[in-house]
Amino acid sequence: MHGTEKLPESYELCSLRDEIIADENYHKLVGEVEGKMVSNVTLAVTKILTREIKPYALIENVVTTRITGAVDMHGPLCIGLSTW
Repeated sequence: MHGTEKLPESYELCSLRDEIIADENYHKLVGEVEGKMVSNVTLAVTKILTREIKPYALIENVVTTRITGAVDMHGPLCIGLSTW
């Protein structure tokens, strides 16, 4: 979603990607309109020993694409939890 920003394939990149995918506390939420991804956000769940041991989540790296042209906003906005 960052346009031309693409990292070259490397051992470090693949290793980090695999580590992120395996982390059960790291999630991506994706918004779709008419079958196209228009936004995404990272959700990182953090476990804590206070507040009745209830975890909390950090929302970060919110990215949204500008939508041009006619879009049916009466249809459903699909938001789903992605496992990559």
